[in-house]
Amino acid sequence: MQDKYRERRKLTHEEMKSFSRSDYVGCFHDGFEPLNVVKDFHKEVLSLCREMQDQLKPLIVEVIEGQMMVGPAKERSRARDYDTSLSSSCRTLNKLHCLLLHLRA
Repeated sequence: MQDKYRERRKLTHEEMKSFSRSDYVGCFHDGFEPLNVVKDFHKEVLSLCREMQDQLKPLIVEVIEGQMMVGPAKERSRARDYDTSLSSSCRTLNKLHCLLLHLRA
């Protein structure tokens, strides 16, 4: 699924003259705003999460859309700044989810 997501972003950028042959091909924005393909993909993920009753990924999408993809780039944190804390949070939430499933059994 990640490969499909990156490919969609790359294709979108290849159609944009300002991004062709730049190091930013495949990023999440057009230089100012999130790409529509990114917003659409997030909707797909959230829909799949509802079907699968996945409660973790919607929290990640919420962080991405609510904190990482807002305002001017100079005023927000870089994606790599979230990597460690988000990874740690995901591991913790996954452990809690597994524990809850075990307790329900």
